[in-house]
Amino acid sequence: NMTSFSKHFILLFIPILFFSCTSLQTGWIKDASNMRREVQKEKKSAFILFTGSDWDVPSQEFLAKNLDKMLIRKYGKDFLFYNIDILRNEDEANSKILKMNYLLFSKYEVKELPYIVARNFEGDIYFSSKLDNENSLDSLMKSIIEKGKKIENLKNEIEKTSSKDKTIAINDFFSSIYNGRESSYDVLREEAVLSDPENKSGLLGQFKWSIASLKAERLALQKQYLKAVDEYIILLKEGYASNINYISASIEQNIWYEIALLYALSKKIESAKIIQCLENAIKADPNSTAVPHLKEIIGNIKK
Repeated sequence: NMTSFSKHFILLFIPILFFSCTSLQTGWIKDASNMRREVQKEKKSAFILFTGSDWDVPSQEFLAKNLDKMLIRKYGKDFLFYNIDILRNEDEANSKILKMNYLLFSKYEVKELPYIVARNFEGDIYFSSKLDNENSLDSLMKSIIEKGKKIENLKNEIEKTSSKDKTIAINDFFSSIYNGRESSYDVLREEAVLSDPENKSGLLGQFKWSIASLKAERLALQKQYLKAVDEYIILLKEGYASNINYISASIEQNIWYEIALLYALSKKIESAKIIQCLENAIKADPNSTAVPHLKEIIGNIKK
């Protein structure tokens, strides 16, 4: 029979074994350079708090409450907690971390402070909002957790559906995240198109336009403006030739406007051709609220 000492030894050993397999967070993680790897390893979401601790009063007020330990104690099972802080007194900051923090402020489009972003370990950003110091932090965490579960359910829906229902599920997923334009979702966009070639969902044109727009945007960033235009021309030709009317008036208007913009940026296309593109945009959707602006641009070009 097992002795009493042996039983107590095993009972003491079990928690040691358990905790050795789990990283124990004790406060805000200040260095986010390994965030993606860390959350993937832990299978947790990242709760990211953006602050300006030496110049932004609301950030200072929130950080003074020292709520990190409470957050970790209550929600550490599901989250790793990061504080991305921009210090104006750069002498007090680690230069490598500060540089990374500036990049993260830009990547997550942080314009107000303090600011909260939640991103799951698969990379989906499902919460992004200015932190209101007046609201209960528990209420905020409840909202974040609910939105995280919604994303999981939407991804499960994509997996189990087919045809137009899959395209609709993919659209619902994109409507619920904040980083849907990232290249990591390109395959999912293509899947939405392939799942509904007859446009029974009514979303075929939207996804085809999204794919072409992102390709054009990436080419434009490389200053390959005319190659970017080609992506839109291909889309228009395919749409005009198709028996299925999947390019809506508003999408066609946007395409012609973006072509005109790319032509202008290239500085290789004469004004008359740019004006023709803008007129095509007006013709595509003459009743849209964008028409006065388009006419104004044409007028300015003609001056």
